[in-house]
Amino acid sequence: MENVIKNNDLQNVKFDINSEFFVIDANNLEKVSSKLYVFCLDNSHIVLDIKDLHKDFGNEGAYVYVKNDDNIITVKQDFVGCYGIYIFRQDDYFAISNSFMYLVDYLKKNYKLTFNKDYANAFLSSNLETFSCQETIINEIVVLERNAIIKINKAKRSMEIIHKNYQENSLEPDSKEFFASLDMWYFKWTKFIRNLKKKTNNVMVDLTGGFDSRITFLLFLGANINLDEIFINSINDNLYTHKKDYEIASKIANHYNFKLNQGNKFITSKSYYKKQDCINIFAYLKMPFHKQMYVNVEKNNFPMYSFNGFGGEAIRSYWNYGINGLIKKESNLCYSMKKYPKILKSIKKIIKRASRSIRNSYFNFDDDYFDICYFRETSNRTHFGKATLEWFYLNNFCLSPIFDSNLHKLKLSDRNCKDKNLLIAIIFTRYIKDIIKFEFNDGKYIDPKTIKYAQYLNNKYPFIDNQNKEMVSKSNNINDVSETMKEENTDIEQKNNEVMDYFNSVFLSEKSKYLNNS
Repeated sequence: MENVIKNNDLQNVKFDINSEFFVIDANNLEKVSSKLYVFCLDNSHIVLDIKDLHKDFGNEGAYVYVKNDDNIITVKQDFVGCYGIYIFRQDDYFAISNSFMYLVDYLKKNYKLTFNKDYANAFLSSNLETFSCQETIINEIVVLERNAIIKINKAKRSMEIIHKNYQENSLEPDSKEFFASLDMWYFKWTKFIRNLKKKTNNVMVDLTGGFDSRITFLLFLGANINLDEIFINSINDNLYTHKKDYEIASKIANHYNFKLNQGNKFITSKSYYKKQDCINIFAYLKMPFHKQMYVNVEKNNFPMYSFNGFGGEAIRSYWNYGINGLIKKESNLCYSMKKYPKILKSIKKIIKRASRSIRNSYFNFDDDYFDICYFRETSNRTHFGKATLEWFYLNNFCLSPIFDSNLHKLKLSDRNCKDKNLLIAIIFTRYIKDIIKFEFNDGKYIDPKTIKYAQYLNNKYPFIDNQNKEMVSKSNNINDVSETMKEENTDIEQKNNEVMDYFNSVFLSEKSKYLNNS
């Protein structure tokens, strides 16, 4: 029997700014509370409470961790740096937050804050998100690098910033260490997927014709779960490459005997944010780093778990610009850029300063990976990282296996194969060998020579799967609820449109257009 939620039964939820964001003030260190903000993947489980974390918890998830011990406060973040850690300094004083806007609100009445015009020019002319690394729209506030960890000595009221060495792109493909790290990634995520499926069917995974979603999807094939009990998402319309994507996904589905877009086993019911809550989620998470709002008014009452191919551009051949190429790329986005030399000058300044910052923050920086490092520090964390946080506030856990730090230790090519698609060729031919037989969309392909070399390396360092994995199949019974929930609410579209109309009135207004061209 279906439970139907009528219009008059709708429940509103509140987004509490003061519980979701913090400021650590140098003058009030004793008041700092220990907390894990959002979620961490630890020991193949999602952890929401700092008390449940193991001592050496993982880098994956979307979090800022604040721990107030006897004399030391530690602040660290996930591998991607989804939130960003924002710092204001003046003489011996400092203030730290996981939200730029929250920190500005805290400081603006007592401290002078000045406008970073270069940042503003570059951001307004950008396509979607900032391409700055550490700068913000306020000169006195910076965002720390992804690998930064803060140690605060409470007695001395002093702060030290330590940079963690993630050993990115350090392991050569023709080595035992490379394949040990790769297999660790594979076993970790297949185990996580199996554990999750034992608890719920509220799982969705994307499958398109591209490289990145297929890398994530092969983990589901390797996990040996009942794929017809979850939602395999493949959009079937005429936008972008969707039609071709769906054709390719359908062939994969037929080969492995599962169905696409079957979501009738979900347990779903919704609560609803008011317009101001939606505005606050966007503003305090993303402004002024990203221009597009994804949050809608609906929040799942039961958690959803969505897997995707976020961050795939960092593990394959994609970014090949260099500094001058990046400047040209960003400058060409504004069709009338030649009329506005000040904006062009700001773009050059921001990219060059970001490049220096990246070179200084990486251990054993390799020029051959400059573009990938730039992507990790800018677009990856700002676009995908902040989207992950937005989804969390809809009670949707956005899970991205490609973000895993073990995967990013691996070099993409070697001296015998210069093709930076070597890593993904190894993945496709190591775990689910048939998956590479299907075409990719938009003319994408992996060079046959690269595939052949990948197969050679996989034979040299063979994959050994000793795990006994019986098929995981069960009904959906989150919180002992067995009925499928159905919504009947004609106001939802109207509520979403009200929020989007507000944001369009801001970002597409004549005033905004004037700022963009001034």
